[in-house]
Amino acid sequence: MLKKVISIISLAILSGSVIAKNIPIASASIISQPRIVGGADAAITQTPWQVQLEIGIDDSDMLRACGGTLIADRWVITAAHCVKSAKAEQIIVYSGNSTHFMSSAKKGNSVRQLILHPKYIKPVNDIALLELKATPSAPAQPIRLMDTAMQVDADFEFESAQPENLFLSGWGRTNAQSTQSTQTLQKVIFDGVSDEQCAQAWGWTHSQALAPYFICANKISKGACAGDSGGPLVWQDKSAASDADKGYRLAGVVSFGGKECANNALPDVYTQVSSYRTWIESHITDYQIPEPYFSYNIFDIDYSKKTQPTADKKAGSFGSFILVIMTVLCFVRKKYAV
Repeated sequence: MLKKVISIISLAILSGSVIAKNIPIASASIISQPRIVGGADAAITQTPWQVQLEIGIDDSDMLRACGGTLIADRWVITAAHCVKSAKAEQIIVYSGNSTHFMSSAKKGNSVRQLILHPKYIKPVNDIALLELKATPSAPAQPIRLMDTAMQVDADFEFESAQPENLFLSGWGRTNAQSTQSTQTLQKVIFDGVSDEQCAQAWGWTHSQALAPYFICANKISKGACAGDSGGPLVWQDKSAASDADKGYRLAGVVSFGGKECANNALPDVYTQVSSYRTWIESHITDYQIPEPYFSYNIFDIDYSKKTQPTADKKAGSFGSFILVIMTVLCFVRKKYAV
């Protein structure tokens, strides 16, 4: 993988993103906790790899929610920015249910070990591993990881503009302004976007340098939005479509997107899992490729099946202002190095 010297060049409006040196990203439009806009209701049996993280925040009663993916019996992959300030004992992992778990009485799984990518500087290397203390019970099942050969096939699809080849699931904000949410797991299908097109949309001048880091996806009136960071972006290996797992592969981890959700001028951006497979397997002792059975065609979605969203009474300009202030304070106090 190409090594880039990273420096701080900008702040995101809601999250304070650190950008790679010589890669001018429209950072004032970046957010760090995407969730789904324009999706449909999903059953957990359709996406049994999906998990939710409940993350405690030091010296407060506040909790933060992120998504994650079960990739082995006791291992979850998520975004580094979700857990960068947390300790393992502050994280609870929920699985096996399509209902939002935040502040619920449902029993979660404790985390034994938290591993951040050693060269994480937002948004580059935005990936982390969680080792669970216990194996999640059914219907939870792990999903296989994308490898470099599969990534070549996926990139060909993206470059040739083949539509509806990426699947995302998650909980949370369901409109562009982040003022509505749902307690029901949502799902959506995107079109993969080529590295060159994504770089042009975001104003990146070094698309080849970024290629190993990111996968980009887009769809009119659909997209990730505040709160689903760390969640799974899934691609199907067509050569394995008849296998028990239908060829479903974890291609990306939700990382960042536009300030306004489902802004189709700016594709959503995901950490490219295939580039980190060696790193992932180096931390999972005796890693075995999972052999799950998936019965559902995730690429067949009826968007008319959607729970009525509810308004978030806490959303608004004042809440956004507080987030900006907190971001600035964190930025001032932090020093970043490769």
